Amino acid sequence: MKAGYRRFLVSLAAAVVLAGGVASELPGDAGAPLSLGRGPYEWPIKPFNRQHAVSAFFGDPRTIFVGPLRNGDAIGAAFHNGIDIPARAGTPVYAVVGGLVHLPSGSEVVVFSPDERTFQYQHVKPAVVEGQYVAAHSTLLGRVDGWAGHLHFAEITGFRPRNPLAPGHLEPYRDTTRPHVVSVSFRTPDGDLLSPARLFDRVDIVVRAYDPPPFPRFGARVLLPVTPAALLWSVTRPDGQVVLHQRAGPDFRRTIPHNAEFWRVYARGTYQNHVVFGGHAHIHLAGRYLFHLVPDFFNTGGLPDGTYILNVTAIDTGGNRSKPLHVRFTIANHS
Repeated sequence: MKAGYRRFLVSLAAAVVLAGGVASELPGDAGAPLSLGRGPYEWPIKPFNRQHAVSAFFGDPRTIFVGPLRNGDAIGAAFHNGIDIPARAGTPVYAVVGGLVHLPSGSEVVVFSPDERTFQYQHVKPAVVEGQYVAAHSTLLGRVDGWAGHLHFAEITGFRPRNPLAPGHLEPYRDTTRPHVVSVSFRTPDGDLLSPARLFDRVDIVVRAYDPPPFPRFGARVLLPVTPAALLWSVTRPDGQVVLHQRAGPDFRRTIPHNAEFWRVYARGTYQNHVVFGGHAHIHLAGRYLFHLVPDFFNTGGLPDGTYILNVTAIDTGGNRSKPLHVRFTIANHS
């Protein structure tokens, strides 16, 4: 590839990233050591072919709060667009797929592959330069920043983040832990609690759930919870007759919604691990994950008055399912 054309591609990719997106196509160079074709890839830190700990999952909440823990307001909220891999300061980071380097900042390396994938490596001191070609698991991208304690790794296809832990992406990855559904509450659209013994009109169904990571980060004695990949739910009658067949609620198994949808997926009261409230970091505070089971509220008018059972199950990217939580509720629109 001629140097001038290579510089043009770098400029194009950089312009798109700075505009808030990612380049969807970058032509490959037959003479460069690039990975051609999509497919699984190994880990970005050594050993490449061994599973590492993951301390934050795809889709986890990322919030910034002002004020105290009990009534702080969120001034920023976003979905976690990748995973966090715990790593000590100075840990070498390598490209999982070869491609073209872009350096959006002094702590991030972006690699555009010729198969329309973009890989982000954050909290890294770069050891590469703008426009450099890198080979998978051969070229040193940089080293983990001392303050971070982890590598943030993300995969994007076109303009959509992809779940790196989904089958056919980051390998090897096995998850044998089961997520948990903690509770279900019913609320008005304004957030007031409702008794499940008398529901009417539109109802906000809020589910609290979490997922233990497969194994702890280095040096950790306590596993801090992360979000499950999806919530599945159905409605039956007390005798077991199916009224509403199983369907998915919030679902991060493949991609995540736009950040503008954050509070349609997560309910107020949600915060991540190590949350910061009013400028104070709660380092050992476990995250609390509350989900709107139905983003635009559950319309009780779609069912006749009577008693039903709501069945909620959490599932992770590895396919492990929680024990279903069964909650009895009564619709009383005409009482």
